[in-house]
Amino acid sequence: MSFATKSIVEIGVDEQQGIYVVPDAVSFPYIYREAMEISWDQARQRLHGPKPERLKQASMDFWLEQIMHAAIEQHYMLVLTTKTNWVNVSNQQRQRFEEIFDRVRSIS
Repeated sequence: MSFATKSIVEIGVDEQQGIYVVPDAVSFPYIYREAMEISWDQARQRLHGPKPERLKQASMDFWLEQIMHAAIEQHYMLVLTTKTNWVNVSNQQRQRFEEIFDRVRSIS
């Protein structure tokens, strides 16, 4: 399977403690069809995990991986760049998130 590669403009944790990813120049209005509990916020042009109460049942790491796999199902590989903006993400979280990106890329 071939993928279009798109860089990530921003990755962050919002005010409700939900994780989100802003891809560069691509939208995912039908991401819900992947049945992975990942949604597309048209107004903010970003992918995000489920509501915060659902996040308590699984880690942010899990939901970031779900976002990555949902994008893959839509034939897009999202990649971090040196220009990716990190918002409300601790250094420890960032390191874990980078490891997740590396792992997902290596198995896809």
